Amino acid sequence: MSAVARWLVRINVAAVLLLAAAQPGPMLAPGPPQAAHAAISGDCFTCHAPLGGLAAQRCEDCHHVEDIGLRLVSGEAAPARPAAAAARPDRSFHAALPAQPCANCHAEHGEVAAPRFDHALLSPAQADDCAACHAAPNTDLHTMVDQIEGGCASCHETAGWAEASFDHALLGPAQAADCAACHAAPNTDLHAMVDQIEGGCASCHETSDWAEASFDHTRLPPAARRACDRCHEAPNDGLHADLGAAAAGCDSCHRVAAWRPSTFDHDRHFRLDGDHRARCATCHPGARAGEVNLRAATCFGCHEHQPADVRAEHREEGITNIDDCASCHRSGDEGEAEGRGHGGRARGRDRGRDRGRGEDDDD
Repeated sequence: MSAVARWLVRINVAAVLLLAAAQPGPMLAPGPPQAAHAAISGDCFTCHAPLGGLAAQRCEDCHHVEDIGLRLVSGEAAPARPAAAAARPDRSFHAALPAQPCANCHAEHGEVAAPRFDHALLSPAQADDCAACHAAPNTDLHTMVDQIEGGCASCHETAGWAEASFDHALLGPAQAADCAACHAAPNTDLHAMVDQIEGGCASCHETSDWAEASFDHTRLPPAARRACDRCHEAPNDGLHADLGAAAAGCDSCHRVAAWRPSTFDHDRHFRLDGDHRARCATCHPGARAGEVNLRAATCFGCHEHQPADVRAEHREEGITNIDDCASCHRSGDEGEAEGRGHGGRARGRDRGRDRGRGEDDDD
């Protein structure tokens, strides 16, 4: 750098320093001070030491630490705090703080936001005394905080209130067993019976995870074990529609340990023995398409029973309705339907004797 350039730099630096000394506000201030400090807005050195920056001692020249919250700078008593400020720090809060620069929390120039507070600035005794500044939420759980070892810090971090990590193990035995003190049972028929279940909520749920429940029907009162429809909806098909009205109910096929496999007793409707031990699709229409209509059944799916032959044979007995075979024939027994039609008893016995001689029923 040439000598001329060096002199130009020196002149510019000197000019800036002179302007800063003569007009420090326009040259250095980042913005106007707070309204409460408007009276000293033109005197930077009330707070700042020349070439030394902001000095905490200069703040304390006006704001005596032991008086903060109790008296104004003028010496008058501080006004009573409104009810909304009841949870703010105690009047003596600043007096108990370790010595540190005021600017660690309080901003001055420009757009002033809330104090930049960091719990790390507190003394150990203050950091443990959450109630000195914060009011606990008005909930059943937080009313028990004094009974929880570790207090607030057992769940909350000073870095963020909302990110809590609650552990039911912190509760005492009586509190841990009183789920209803904090939780409302779901509005379902099953949970409405929780008072009748031995062990209450804990018989199904773990405190570590509500969703992973292990329900056992044997915990239900005897009457509730058969009232399946209070909690379960039967499948929407003809078979279950019929069985729902039956005296046997769901437990005639299903067990409380598991819905599947079931033990359906086909003999209650038609006994599958001998030649009638067939596939579902043989008797129930739609089975081949995977849409079995269990309410409907036909005997004409088998080559042994042809409509024309069956109609002619039943006409001899005075029977014209051959659409619902199972209403008379509950099995393959030859004489089962005797007496159900005109002259049916005698004819049935004759067919039985004929069958015994090897005569085909449909011939």
